Amino acid sequence: MELEIIRHKTAEEYFKGFYPSEMIERYSFQLRRMFESGSAKEGDYFVVKDNCFPLINAEIYRTNTRRIWDKPPGIAEGISEYDDRISAALHLIMENIDGIREFDPSYGVLEIVIDMNLSFSEQMKKLCIDHGYSFIDERQILSSKDVSEKDISVKDNIFIIKKMTELPPAERFRIVGSNGRLSGISGFDEQELYQDYLELGYLSEDLWSVVFYKTEVAGLVMPVFSSGIKDRIELINYIISEKNEIKEKISDIIYSSTIEAALKNGISKIEAAVDTQDVLLINNFEKADFKKKSVIESYIK
Repeated sequence: MELEIIRHKTAEEYFKGFYPSEMIERYSFQLRRMFESGSAKEGDYFVVKDNCFPLINAEIYRTNTRRIWDKPPGIAEGISEYDDRISAALHLIMENIDGIREFDPSYGVLEIVIDMNLSFSEQMKKLCIDHGYSFIDERQILSSKDVSEKDISVKDNIFIIKKMTELPPAERFRIVGSNGRLSGISGFDEQELYQDYLELGYLSEDLWSVVFYKTEVAGLVMPVFSSGIKDRIELINYIISEKNEIKEKISDIIYSSTIEAALKNGISKIEAAVDTQDVLLINNFEKADFKKKSVIESYIK
């Protein structure tokens, strides 16, 4: 079994065995253009082969703060997702990443996101743990294709809700950098992390809000337009105060603010990534008939 790192001149190898022959040339051309523009990097695309026949491929992309591997590995045509060789192929990729880190300390932080619906999700989870990755969170992906105004909860007037754009840039960076799912990761530049969230959506900063309670940040809601045609809203980041007396109300605000962001823009499709521990927020979405699309776990090193 061998691992091939995809370069500009070997771009077609990433697609051979995974796509029909008539699509390989087109996709290869697109990947080469991405390498040339800098939107993709050589060394972030892999194919694992057994006796020259492809088994799986995988890609990592880079943000301002880290690398992210969140796309499930592709399985070659004719290969079962239950094939015992997949676990060995994933191990080979992880070993290669470790080797790159050792050779090049500037490789930086890598976040691995595992779709727990995959047949080999437990193998990926074990590999993360064995290779020294730290658990970040488990999130439920909840979605609805038909959100209506009746779903909106009533806000409580003891809170002050401000649009993110009403705050000075330095305060925006501080709030997002020191709160949310990645706030405990050391070494992240607050401005760069904020930029990461900006780049996840399309002109979405006007949708973001901060909830204040007695001058303290008690909540944060960051939905984005998740496509260029703005036909879907996605909740990509939020925070809920740990204070028991306001936790339920903050959950209501995050839920209702997400719904409002969609309705004000004539959008009925919403997707929300919610930490499994935030039961109150999950309940709000489920009461509005949101369905659990998947469960994902994230690890970082």
